[in-house]
Amino acid sequence: MKIKYLALICITLCSCSVTTTSGGKHVEKGPKEIFEEQKNNTSDAFDTLAEAKKNDPTPAPNPEDSYKKASDDANIVYVLKSNWERTHFFIDSMEMGIARELKVKINNQEHTVVAKPDNCISKEENIRPPYDHHAPLRFTFLIGECKEIKFVATKKIITSQHKATVRNRRPH
Repeated sequence: MKIKYLALICITLCSCSVTTTSGGKHVEKGPKEIFEEQKNNTSDAFDTLAEAKKNDPTPAPNPEDSYKKASDDANIVYVLKSNWERTHFFIDSMEMGIARELKVKINNQEHTVVAKPDNCISKEENIRPPYDHHAPLRFTFLIGECKEIKFVATKKIITSQHKATVRNRRPH
């Protein structure tokens, strides 16, 4: 595939030449010279990048290092999910964070996980090893389990019924 692209570039470059003026001097470059110049520039850029990586003593950061730990010896990444935004997740009574999906680290012991979205009831699950990082712990909350949503839904129904009643009234 690379050879086809290089051949296409060479054919395109072979059909033209570039004329430049440098310091009042007329210089004409053919496709071969242009290609060599670009190749050298690219090679120099890759060499500089490789040298910079070699001299950089800091390794690339591991995203798992930023996950909150449920205990000091926690080293297993575990995913907690909820169907509601702003869900507070707790592991063994310690708040781990607020999110719809949260990655945390746990140890190889049994844990109690609690999920509580804003204005909803909380749900609790007991988990124990072996843990599978491909299978997250999911919490599903229904509308009836959340106070604010229940109130808003009731208010909309009452408002709709009121508007219908007002429309159906006709002056006698």
